[in-house]
Amino acid sequence: MPEQSSAGRFEEVALPHLHGAYNLARWLVRNDQDADAQMVRAALAELPLEFREVMVMRELEELSYKEIAAIADLPIGTVMSRLARGRKRLHSLLVSRMGVETKGMS
Repeated sequence: MPEQSSAGRFEEVALPHLHGAYNLARWLVRNDQDADAQMVRAALAELPLEFREVMVMRELEELSYKEIAAIADLPIGTVMSRLARGRKRLHSLLVSRMGVETKGMS
């Protein structure tokens, strides 16, 4: 049986759980208004795969850094770095799409 690519594994494991992106968007923009799930999916889709992969596993699947590192075959430090950069990029995308100004997360 051929090995599944990283992207294929991500799509199989993570994409079915993107409905949880709604709460992630509200948390990221610290906004009490409802976030549009379509907008969040589009913003997540714009993230490079390496950021999207760890974001979904951590924020939506609530996996530990150690679990993410094992699944993605990455050092924990790389997981932490990708999460930080992915959160910042996703935040910027959502803020620009929502037209919301936030404090302290730039």
